[in-house]
Amino acid sequence: MYINPESRRQLIERRYPVKKPVVFLIVLIMLSPLCGISASANMSSSNESMTTLSAIDIIRALITAKYPVFSEVSYDEKTDPNKLLGRPNQYTSKANASDLRISNKASKNPEDIIVEVFSTVEDCALREKHVQSMYESVPALAQYMYPCANVLLRVDFSLLPSEAEEYNGALKIIVAGGSIPAFKALPTSTEVLSVDVSTRENPALVGDRVIAVMNDNKIALTVMYSYRGKSSALFTKSFNKYNNSKMILPKGKEWALVYLKIESMKEDKYPIDLSDYYFHIVAENGVDKGYSPMQDNPNSINSMYADGVQYCWFGIPVVKNEKLYLTFSNGNSDSYWFDLSNRRIVDTASLIYPDIIKKDSGETVEAMQMMLVEYGYLTKIPSGVFDSNTLSALKKFQKAVGLKADGAATQETLRRLFSGQLVEAKH
Repeated sequence: MYINPESRRQLIERRYPVKKPVVFLIVLIMLSPLCGISASANMSSSNESMTTLSAIDIIRALITAKYPVFSEVSYDEKTDPNKLLGRPNQYTSKANASDLRISNKASKNPEDIIVEVFSTVEDCALREKHVQSMYESVPALAQYMYPCANVLLRVDFSLLPSEAEEYNGALKIIVAGGSIPAFKALPTSTEVLSVDVSTRENPALVGDRVIAVMNDNKIALTVMYSYRGKSSALFTKSFNKYNNSKMILPKGKEWALVYLKIESMKEDKYPIDLSDYYFHIVAENGVDKGYSPMQDNPNSINSMYADGVQYCWFGIPVVKNEKLYLTFSNGNSDSYWFDLSNRRIVDTASLIYPDIIKKDSGETVEAMQMMLVEYGYLTKIPSGVFDSNTLSALKKFQKAVGLKADGAATQETLRRLFSGQLVEAKH
């Protein structure tokens, strides 16, 4: 019988709960330093270093500091998947969350980030020891593990060690009672501007974040990227796994393709009913081109729950070079408009982007590639890895904007790329 890794981890943790020994001082002597607490520290100094925050408080502190955390879930003794919460010598609060660099869909039981808070440092240390033994028995379940006083943080191995270490550093500041610095700059300019109204007369642009009212709910819509011509054909061809004839366009037509970020801002447990039908492509003369007919769409628009985030493709065949708008209708009389021909120009001069070099991977690399495709410099599907194709495309972009064309992803290059000051490649 197949058991998925998430279920397997829960089964093992539930079957082998930690039991605290009667004599815990021996354990204290054996422990390595925990978040600045030496093994020789006495009970009083350990307790003074403990946090009174709950697990969900810690995750919300990360969210407030703009860490890429979403879909957070706080457990109680009934919903805890391990059935350990509140039991003797176990955690007193537990919360999980997803990381946008690993997951792009909301989950009812996320496991990218796991935070457990204990009533004593000793209970936390014993839990760490137990989980470590579990990882040694089943290496496929291993995660980064960071104990800090009475808090145990676990981070999915999908992140790079340096990325996971950022969570560890933030945890130390939180437990010490400090305020975490804002997370490093997002790789794109989409979060810089939030537009509350986008009308036909004054539409939002590519890169804008629009707050849309939908009945009693709110969602945030961002057109992250807009593709036409060879760039859109590049993606739709990769979607067409089964050579569907409907994906092959007649002469004079091209795909208008957008990559959307949709955030749920509702607070209750009921879903927001969303689908492709709420979105339409409209020509400048007002003709409604319809909704997305892509049968092989790898990321279609779905219903959402509280605090959910989804990234979706939406596309439709149109006349080449036709000026287009994307509209979202909330089912009533209100519609929200995006001009797909123009990207918002953003001042990125003060932003600090993560350093990346060839062979690096991750969110920043993927965002850089998506922008290079939008501008027409990269003619290959983004791989998420800073490869030779990306290096070549970056050189072409640098040359076009008057920068040193060496293919290095310098701060100057990334600021220019993500500023929205479009300089299209000449084909």
